[in-house]
Amino acid sequence: MIRNIKHLKYTLKVSESALYDVINNIDDYYYRKEEIKYSADGTPKLRNGFYKVRVLYPSTGLLKVVQSKILVRILQKLPSRSYVHGSTKGRSNITNAKSHQGNKYFFTTDISGFFPYISHKMVYGMFLSNGFTNETASILTKLTTYKGQLPQGAPTSPMVANLVMIKTGDKIAKLAATNNLTFTSYMDDITLSSGKCFKEKIPLIIDLLNSNGYKIAHSKTRYRTKFPVVTGVVVKNNYLDLPIAYKDSVNDSSKSKAQADGLRAYIDLVLRS
Repeated sequence: MIRNIKHLKYTLKVSESALYDVINNIDDYYYRKEEIKYSADGTPKLRNGFYKVRVLYPSTGLLKVVQSKILVRILQKLPSRSYVHGSTKGRSNITNAKSHQGNKYFFTTDISGFFPYISHKMVYGMFLSNGFTNETASILTKLTTYKGQLPQGAPTSPMVANLVMIKTGDKIAKLAATNNLTFTSYMDDITLSSGKCFKEKIPLIIDLLNSNGYKIAHSKTRYRTKFPVVTGVVVKNNYLDLPIAYKDSVNDSSKSKAQADGLRAYIDLVLRS
């Protein structure tokens, strides 16, 4: 565990003065970038005739180097959970979906504005809960948050989001275990499933998320039994599949050969899982 600033700078192999120079000039180390959002079939998402975009704040220069070290030397060494599949070594959206194979009833939801919602206070609390001192937790929070929130596009953000979410995830996991439900999370995607109907438990799940400050995207909240889609993958009883529109997108003439080959490789990976 990082005990003090001396230990922190040794771990990151960066001088104390360099760390504070980055912190005191943090605006110089981020830039704004807009990224078009795409549907599962690869087509751009539209709203009122305009492309839907995701606002990113990628880090750059020394901050990006420092964040990459924080990710590998600090964040990845902190305890995670078995239900976490996003940004976790050896796991993916496919392993997330496969965890629910064999079940019949599925509840899926998406946390709205997941990254921007996670505040510097939540990140600071996460570091404290993992045994960091006030001093080191404060410095690490300043190095991994921007404008009071978690910046989407920084190398540390997905792992920090996972670690912050554990506090709420453990509560959902306890509810799931009590009711014989399978629970997984894939970043902002929450999935619970069972062999038996658990529709009456959904208000409890939603209330739990809301009471912990998370807002769900109602347009992405579903309870279903037929062809459930979990993190982009169709979960059948004995195998995994992909939506027809996604498989058909391989033949889209606008796709380059490299893009089409990539889609075929992914489809093959899902079907063999």
